[in-house]
Amino acid sequence: MPCMMPKPTATHLTAKKTRQMQCSSGKRDDSVSRLDGVLHPEPYYRDEELFCRRALFESVLRDFPKVEIVVSSTWRDTRDLATLQGFFSPDVARSIVSVTPSWRDLPELIDVIGQYPRHVEVEGWLRQQGRVWESWIALDDRAYWFKPFLPNLVHCDSSTGLDEKVASALRHRLQLGS
Repeated sequence: MPCMMPKPTATHLTAKKTRQMQCSSGKRDDSVSRLDGVLHPEPYYRDEELFCRRALFESVLRDFPKVEIVVSSTWRDTRDLATLQGFFSPDVARSIVSVTPSWRDLPELIDVIGQYPRHVEVEGWLRQQGRVWESWIALDDRAYWFKPFLPNLVHCDSSTGLDEKVASALRHRLQLGS
């Protein structure tokens, strides 16, 4: 559900199903991310696992207060922006500024980019906002939703979700500005 970019650039976030919960372990500019497989492992088996990587994700974002988050997720189809923001701490929620269009509504970009739904959604949002030249970073566990070898993608393992190594890579990419 997360996607981020340093202002004035845009960022992107993708998510599936989520509820505000804490990890059972107690752990509490540009970027794109999913919830399932990023903010918690996918699959998850207990409600306590939902959002168990949120605190780590938020700790990275807090170091980049100018990052904007744009949600790219099927969650945007059934939840408004305020509801999506409510899954995060108030300071991070303020960075969530918009949602992407659905890739299904962007056939002209599918013809250009290919069958990479999240990549199409990010590019579609950037075009709609007149921000096509701005940098962005995607944080996702599904690399196949983006063009192969895309330098904008920070990939994580869906079985663990965001971990310290990936958080470090995301932090580094945000420091570089893309």
